[in-house]
Amino acid sequence: MLRQAGLAVLLLAGPFLVYPNAVFGQASALSAPRISNVPTTGIPQTQPPPQPDPTPINESSTSFLDSALPRNTVRLRFDIADYNRTPTLAEFFQPKGGIPGSPGPPIPERNIHYQELTTYAEYAPQPWFSIFFETPFLWLNPDFNRNEHGVGDLNLGFKLILWQDAPFLFTLQFRAYLPTSADSALGTNHVSIEPALLANWRITDFLTLEGDIRYWAPLGGTDFAGDVARYGLCLSYGQRSAGEIWITPMVEVVGWSVLGGKVMHATAPDQFTVDDVRSTFIFNAYLGARLGLGSNADFYVGYGRCLSGPSWYRDILRVEFRFLF
Repeated sequence: MLRQAGLAVLLLAGPFLVYPNAVFGQASALSAPRISNVPTTGIPQTQPPPQPDPTPINESSTSFLDSALPRNTVRLRFDIADYNRTPTLAEFFQPKGGIPGSPGPPIPERNIHYQELTTYAEYAPQPWFSIFFETPFLWLNPDFNRNEHGVGDLNLGFKLILWQDAPFLFTLQFRAYLPTSADSALGTNHVSIEPALLANWRITDFLTLEGDIRYWAPLGGTDFAGDVARYGLCLSYGQRSAGEIWITPMVEVVGWSVLGGKVMHATAPDQFTVDDVRSTFIFNAYLGARLGLGSNADFYVGYGRCLSGPSWYRDILRVEFRFLF
């Protein structure tokens, strides 16, 4: 039922595509001020003060969450993660392996350290809509299987603003993951879709709260594949400044609820168990900061740690460069 609810969210976007003016508050011609041609005498008339910009949200500092702002972006990101002790969990990272006839690595795996370099590009033809794609390149260092490196699974999608006013932004995002990896160990070996709701709340000029809710659903896969719900928050302090150096620290928390599927726990190449993972919960916390040079370019450095028993990794170090145009 959760999968149907996630897909139903996409149907809600229809009215926003058909009637964008009703959603994004474009000004009506009837509200334009009238200028009289009749000369005036006496005390000069003063013009009313300018009205504030009704859509001032232009800041998004999050890294481990997705930004709710559709905008032209090019990003290069590098992650170093260690101790993924359950790489087949719900086939979120790797497909089922170690069993004859399975699509994954040939030997049951107990642990993987990995590095990932991703290239991301986003194009916004309108302020309320954008399309994007992301391509990863991975280096895997498992305990039992051979080391692998190569292109991972490509993902692509779109963002559509559903609601926007002065301090708040609410966006629909849809992402699809395609099995384009150079080796089955570098991807999931199945198509996945991920509808999401993203939010950005400018609490003050310098304090911003961001959040997202996602639902990852595999289309295909083996009996190990299962749905995964994800949710997170990011609180950042700071504001970019044109022509100056600026810094924005932030804290992020992300949780995952695994709703189905299986996982392999291996202690040796020939010793393993297969367990159900329904109701598995994973929780991570991240600390980081963005350092910017003007209004278009910034660097991010952050560290994350898993605070729960089950995990996608124990520790992660992230460095990224982002250019907005």
